[in-house]
Amino acid sequence: MCLADNATHVRMGADQASRVLTVVTASLSIFGSLFIIITYVMWRDIRTISRLLLVLISLADLLTSAGNLFGAVAPDHMVMGSDVCSVQSLITTTSCLSFIMWTTIMAVYLYLSIVWGFVRPSYTARYVSAVFGWVIPLSVTIFAYLLDVLGDDQSAASAGWCWLKSEPRFPEQVPCADARLMWSLLTAKGWEIPSYIVVPILYVLAKRHISKERRSMSQTLLTAQSLQAAVKVNRKLAFVPMAYVLLRMWGSIRYVLEVSGANISIYEDHKWLYWFLLYMHAIGDNGQGFANFILFCVFTKAIRNKLVSKAAYLCLVCRNNAGETTPLLGHRPHLANGRKANRAAQRPRRKDNDGVATVNIETQMSQSESSNR
Repeated sequence: MCLADNATHVRMGADQASRVLTVVTASLSIFGSLFIIITYVMWRDIRTISRLLLVLISLADLLTSAGNLFGAVAPDHMVMGSDVCSVQSLITTTSCLSFIMWTTIMAVYLYLSIVWGFVRPSYTARYVSAVFGWVIPLSVTIFAYLLDVLGDDQSAASAGWCWLKSEPRFPEQVPCADARLMWSLLTAKGWEIPSYIVVPILYVLAKRHISKERRSMSQTLLTAQSLQAAVKVNRKLAFVPMAYVLLRMWGSIRYVLEVSGANISIYEDHKWLYWFLLYMHAIGDNGQGFANFILFCVFTKAIRNKLVSKAAYLCLVCRNNAGETTPLLGHRPHLANGRKANRAAQRPRRKDNDGVATVNIETQMSQSESSNR
């Protein structure tokens, strides 16, 4: 008997409410991911290594949210049990694995840059990151797709989108339940659950190092000029692993309950728990892109200043074109001031605007980024 069969007695499916939650959160994450990517392309002075890693995370989350959004709005007869479902699973499983990899790589990079001062990654480190971030996820999911493993998921570990088929084979002599367990670990949970431990530990170690340097006022890594920026980012470092774990853990909880077989008795006695975990799973797996947008755009002062400056300039242009102001011919002080403010906002500033680099914000990051360019 497969793991999916164990859950059949208690699985009530993804109802309309979970579909609505998936559509809303996935749409918000698509917006947030696109915003992070577009601003990185538009504004040259925010193109730090840490912001590039955030863009790669956003790209992976964009594909995941788009795939889950399609699975939520598409009719069941069009998706479930069809080749469309397998393709959707191929895309979202690859992007989800890539998201986990790049999130872990970002944590490793921040730890090394903060604690050890390795600001500029070597070419070998970049190649290794690319292998873990893209090659391994693609290899795993393409292998699974060719073996006809990806597709309709009737288990209690999914929130309505396609992941694994109910009866995968790996290899044929392996029982169905064991095969499904192996594929679930290989395509997602075997990478995701350890990251819940690795990512917070690395961020905590980096945060402790910053706090220690602040207290000692050491100049080995933190300069007096970058101390203020480090204080701001130090607070944000606490929210990054917290948001990652709090959003992603609901699907893992449902998965552990299914693997252990405890979901049948628990859901029968506490049906509200099934719906609670299902709804949180729908929100969490699709909400990471919007959470990154809030943390690294809305709560980042440099990005807010750029947006306010750009909005003020556009408002001045619109008002001038609408004839609401009547400047003398050839002399438009309001428009000129708006352009000056916009040019000032475009000038390179301190590299603390990505909200994730810390000790290298003022000196080391700027030197490495200028050499990269």
